[in-house]
Amino acid sequence: MYCENFTYARMRHVKEGKCEMQLENTGWPCSPSPRGNDGNAAVSGSVTVDSSVAVDDSVAVGGSVAVGGSVAVDGSVIVDGSVAIGGSMTVDGSVTADGSMAVSVGGSKTVGGRVSVDGSVSVDVSVDIHDSVDIDESATVGGSVAVGDSVAVDDSMAVGGSVAVDGSVIVDGSVAVGGSITVGGSMTVVGSVTVDGSAIIGGSVAVDGSATVDGSVAVDGSVTVDVSVDIHDSVDIDGSVTIGGGSLTIDDTATVDRSAAVDDSAAVVGSTAMHGSVAVDNSATIDGNMTVDGSAAVVTSVAVDGSSTVTVDGSVTVVVNVAVVTSAAVDGSAAVGGMAAVDGSTSIDGTVAVDGSAAVDGCAFI
Repeated sequence: MYCENFTYARMRHVKEGKCEMQLENTGWPCSPSPRGNDGNAAVSGSVTVDSSVAVDDSVAVGGSVAVGGSVAVDGSVIVDGSVAIGGSMTVDGSVTADGSMAVSVGGSKTVGGRVSVDGSVSVDVSVDIHDSVDIDESATVGGSVAVGDSVAVDDSMAVGGSVAVDGSVIVDGSVAVGGSITVGGSMTVVGSVTVDGSAIIGGSVAVDGSATVDGSVAVDGSVTVDVSVDIHDSVDIDGSVTIGGGSLTIDDTATVDRSAAVDDSAAVVGSTAMHGSVAVDNSATIDGNMTVDGSAAVVTSVAVDGSSTVTVDGSVTVVVNVAVVTSAAVDGSAAVGGMAAVDGSTSIDGTVAVDGSAAVDGCAFI
């Protein structure tokens, strides 16, 4: 008896020494078995299957793998070349590929162990990985991503749905997420970050480019962004905030448990509570209340709109103008390089220095 397509026959060979499928005659006999009867599949060259593949144990392929249907493997998968799967991919063990990995045609990818890919990864739908992920090139996922451990991507990362990572995230390129992003550990991105939903980070956040989040942001550690930050909802940060080269825009309230430093302008639609010092190299505009537990230094103007108060436990230094709609209370000294206008009462426990005019509509306690 001869098996058709010896490569596929090796993967589907049964213990009785017979093949389950015939594709093309290669002249190889099915008996004796071309591999051991331990359930494994070992192929020295490439594998091409137009339909689905089911393996009860591990798979090792010396070349590339192309499957038109779905793939289900109870053990681990090791491929020295690229992997292309037209349907879904389910692996109970780890996946290691020296080349690129592509899962398309609306197929999901579920891996019970670790995923390591030397090339790029492209998945049209969702990805569920129960261990760590290490990708040397870019990663593109059309659906959601769930990772039980850390994620490391040497290039850009684009996800059409939500992202949930139990460990840390390190991306050497840009990050684009169509839904929300939840990271149990720290997040480090060399490029820009764009999130259409909310962002919840259990550790610190470091972004070398700009950061744009359409939903709320909650960070248990510090936040460092080298360019601008644009957040369309509320911000709650347990550590410090450093914006290296751009502006800070928050459409809702902002709460920072430590210091905040912005190299350009800062605009907050809601109230602002800073438990450390505040340093803004350009203008600061707050539509709600402003509370600073440390000192506040603004290179240009400060404007606080609405029926809002300003409370600073330390000193206040403003190079140009200060405009406060309601009351202003400063526990330390206040120095203003330009005009100072307060529509309500003013209370300053230390010295006051104003280079321009000072106008207070209410009481002034100095």
